[in-house]
Amino acid sequence: MPPNLLAGRLKIRHVLLIDAIARRGTLVAAADDLSVTQPATTRALRELEEVLGVSLYDRHSRGLSPTLFGEAFAAHAQAVVSQIRQAGTHVAQLRNADLGTVSIGVHLTGSNALVPRAVEALKTRHPRLTVQLNEAWPRRLLSELASGRLDLVVGRLAQPTDEHFIRVPLHDEVVSLVVRTEHPLAGRDGIDLPELSDPAETSLPQ
Repeated sequence: MPPNLLAGRLKIRHVLLIDAIARRGTLVAAADDLSVTQPATTRALRELEEVLGVSLYDRHSRGLSPTLFGEAFAAHAQAVVSQIRQAGTHVAQLRNADLGTVSIGVHLTGSNALVPRAVEALKTRHPRLTVQLNEAWPRRLLSELASGRLDLVVGRLAQPTDEHFIRVPLHDEVVSLVVRTEHPLAGRDGIDLPELSDPAETSLPQ
């Protein structure tokens, strides 16, 4: 029988703790992130494991490593924290649509043209709105998006995402092959991808 997490024993600080551990990796870093002592985080983690009836992390000399249960609960905790942050943002936006902050994660593609034009258009319509740009690798951007620290991400995201994310294609990329004029592939209208991985097909005759 699953634990009744709505009975009152599960606290928001438990959810915040798991979110912080998932982002920071250790209890010490999580405690620093939450501005509490390490003993308090250790105690809160034990409380949560008692509520759930499972061990969320394996303890070892290097710190913590999530168990299967820990990985599952962390995903839900990050989603809950994200929703709470978004709720606060939504209320603030409704209170004053022209004030607030939009946090955008960018990764290479789109950051040099698409995003600047979008920010310019947004600032034209809402000049008092603050726009924050955060550049990082895709995995870090998705983690920040899941935690609610980013409102959206613009860039090439090769790794898969789940139902908590909405992916919208913004444009198609054109890939060009550049070779020297004497190369066997020069002047070809169509080139199959396997040809590029076979040195025999792409090398000059001896």
